[in-house]
Amino acid sequence: MAFYLKQKQMTRGQELVMLRKLHNLEAVANAGEQKSVAGPTLASLTEAVATQAAAVTKLKADKAAKEEITAAVALLLEAKAKLKALQDEKEAAKKEKAKEATELRAGLEDILLRKFFYVPSFEIYGGVGGLYDFGPTGCALKSNILDYWRQHFVLAEKMLEVSCSALTPDIVLRTSGHVEKFTDFMVKDLKTGDCHRADKLLEDHIDDIVDSASSEKEKKEMLADKSAADALSQEALGAALKRWGVKAPTTNNDVGDPFPFNLMFVTQIGPTGKLVGYMRPETAQGIFVNFRRLLEYNAGKMPFAAAQIGLAYRNEISPRSGLLRVREFPLAEIEHFVNPENKNHPKFKKVANLELTLLPKAAQTGEDICVQMTVGEAVKSGTINNETLGYYMARTFLFLTHCGVHADKLRFRQHKDTEMAHYAKDCWDAEILMTYGWVECVGHADRAAYDLQVHSAKSKVDLIAQESYDQPRLVKVAVMKLNAAKIGKTYGKGAKVLSQHLKEMPKHESLELKAKLEKGPVTISLCTKETFEVTSEMVTITEETKKINVIKYTPSVVEPSFGVGRIMYGILEHSYTTRTKNGETQGFLSLSPSIAPVKATILPLGSGQEFDELVSSVEQGFVNLGLSTKTDTSGASIGRKYARSDEIGVPFAITLDFDTPKDNTVTVRDRDSTQQIRLPIKDALEVISSLCTLSTTWAKVYSQWPHQAVPEEKEEVPAVKKAPAKKAKAATEKANKKEKPAKKEKAAKTAKKQDSKATADAEKAQKKLLAQIAKEGGKKAQDIAGLRDMGGVSFFHVALPVCKADLNLLQIAMDAMNVPCPEDAEERRGGAGDIGKTLLSFDDDKLVFIIHVPKALAGSCSIETWKTAMCGKYKVKTLASSDEYFKGQIDRSEEDNCYPIKVQDDMINRGFQMLAEKKLVLADDDDEDEMVFGDDDYDML
Repeated sequence: MAFYLKQKQMTRGQELVMLRKLHNLEAVANAGEQKSVAGPTLASLTEAVATQAAAVTKLKADKAAKEEITAAVALLLEAKAKLKALQDEKEAAKKEKAKEATELRAGLEDILLRKFFYVPSFEIYGGVGGLYDFGPTGCALKSNILDYWRQHFVLAEKMLEVSCSALTPDIVLRTSGHVEKFTDFMVKDLKTGDCHRADKLLEDHIDDIVDSASSEKEKKEMLADKSAADALSQEALGAALKRWGVKAPTTNNDVGDPFPFNLMFVTQIGPTGKLVGYMRPETAQGIFVNFRRLLEYNAGKMPFAAAQIGLAYRNEISPRSGLLRVREFPLAEIEHFVNPENKNHPKFKKVANLELTLLPKAAQTGEDICVQMTVGEAVKSGTINNETLGYYMARTFLFLTHCGVHADKLRFRQHKDTEMAHYAKDCWDAEILMTYGWVECVGHADRAAYDLQVHSAKSKVDLIAQESYDQPRLVKVAVMKLNAAKIGKTYGKGAKVLSQHLKEMPKHESLELKAKLEKGPVTISLCTKETFEVTSEMVTITEETKKINVIKYTPSVVEPSFGVGRIMYGILEHSYTTRTKNGETQGFLSLSPSIAPVKATILPLGSGQEFDELVSSVEQGFVNLGLSTKTDTSGASIGRKYARSDEIGVPFAITLDFDTPKDNTVTVRDRDSTQQIRLPIKDALEVISSLCTLSTTWAKVYSQWPHQAVPEEKEEVPAVKKAPAKKAKAATEKANKKEKPAKKEKAAKTAKKQDSKATADAEKAQKKLLAQIAKEGGKKAQDIAGLRDMGGVSFFHVALPVCKADLNLLQIAMDAMNVPCPEDAEERRGGAGDIGKTLLSFDDDKLVFIIHVPKALAGSCSIETWKTAMCGKYKVKTLASSDEYFKGQIDRSEEDNCYPIKVQDDMINRGFQMLAEKKLVLADDDDEDEMVFGDDDYDML
């Protein structure tokens, strides 16, 4: 069932952009850029108001002079006015940012869906949260990003690439600690049972309330809890949720205490079910267990790096935000093995002067003030732990900016001590600023020797490296002697684990332990969550000089881990832009030529064998250069073809016009500047190839070749064509103004004839669209209860499966309602104006509905008004919402005699009643001339 009217406030293209927002099946995450921190001014004004209010109260209690009290009250009112003004300013700025972010995301996602970059998996069955399928453009873009990743890292750094099994036996992940520790804290809605990720819930809630902090102190406490949310213990997280009054976001119900939820997908290997396995949550473990083979392949040389690209799987609690939080995703990971006593990098000098935007752990107070620092300075000052870690951070910066991430929207955030595993030395995340806020896309971690140590201990296979010297060397070593009897007596079965840990300590850690033991007992925490108190009676550490030929050690690992999906979405957001031409706004992707899914569009203006041969020759030329192309032979205008090409990020267009067969030259157009040059076909191929490998620039090319004048051709935006009747009327008006009186009669007859044809075309299109509605709904949709009119508001209700309750059907229905009709055909025009649109759909268990009300009408008829009036006593579960849209669900309840079909009829009646009460429609139905749809439309079906 749906009711809707013509939409006049926005064009059909704009309407489509807005409607596409609800296509995602997950709840929409935070709309807008990371919410700006209000700053101390707001908090200080709040404190000032409280202080002045207390002063007024005290003056009154002390029975001060009336003049003194009056002056104090005036100051209080002034402080309140300033506070209110600043609050309004902050709120307006926040709404404006949210609006800009929402519009940007809506425009981008419209392109991504229409051009099949990616869509929800199993879409025709309603989709599954956190799973996505990549289409031709998405696959090509992802492949190009990964190809450049291989070039930038694997080839340039001479890495050893492997491809390991995604299905991993329990023993591997239990040894690595994933079975016990790979968890997120989850909370449940105490009434509905819906699950939410606790730390994200806390972060989002603090974002919403931080501006209402009662004092600067409270604000800092809020921001501190937000900053530390993903590192809080179970107890501390639960306390923070209660302290700030966190509720379930969709229902506003109370939530329970947080509890751990393991994110790995568990399965059985083999038919007996005895061998437990998991879908890998990361690709790194496959590299670690193959370390011995890799070292042997590398002829025992250290240091070296191994790389792997593959899918990883995490059973996210609440997947959302498109590709940013999913359950299956591509990872590209590097494991750089290095001597723990020497983490210098031979190429570090090449990147030492590169300046990065850093957010050190000490600066993460909630305001997150970044610093600009060269990599060399950061390593020298100890901000970044070592050269190898700093080198990979610099290389990551170069990779991301090359792919199109804006440098001013890229930062590196250091993990706080509470976030890092006990064995990690230093960790930095490369974060990209998107409309969802700062999003972690690449992790850089110095994991020390932990992984190789635990796998070696469990498997009884030595995973060590050794370095041989040509001549014996005198080196200082840390010699550790364990008092096995004392350790065994104190810890029993745990003695073996502690002894193994102490023996495998590298030199610098041993000496650090020695210094600590001199001051007293030392507590050591292991990854197994066991803790031991070590005393000087249990271990003796001395530093001695020895002559050695070979040194053996367990390598440390520096790991950069790239979330390819997140990087891809960041690139798409940063590349999305718009331009206006001839009054139309077009959104397009300004992708770097090196990663664009299609490198060039071939546009032949002619047809026939001569042009076919030329097109085939150009296509083969690009194939020989390894460049992808797309040929557009449609009859659309050249401007329309450019617009189609620009939308998917094709950087160059090569046009074969009617001079091409004569002189073998073509026009090459640049997407971003829209400039054009003329050159021979052979040179055009070489120029585009050089541009795609970034070995030259368009500015340089443009200066070398003759310029082609850009024709005055409208670069049309794909949108609904204007009604023929309107064209006819415009033509008539033009004729009346410019033609001689003798020709007016002829022009009027022509216009009348065109009007008649337009009416027939409109009715034909309307009939076709209505038939398509029935087809989309399946067999059940044939049982249409009716199309009822009230002063221009139509209710259309069908027994439609819930899996179809998306914007697809609503869009078709809206098209049917908006079929253009002649301006002078009064009997076909709506009388009540624009109210909104609603689609309802149900199955045996639930009813799903979508409400859309334009912002222009929010004052007289808001979404909340529709929801309250139509839903009444029924309990509504919010699936998605924004300023203009609301998607909800009402579940079946036998207890309340609440069946979907009953709810449907009830909601129709409530809707009619509300419209009549608000005088948005006529109370009676006698004005047939004002109807949009009538019985004749129903008869069409």
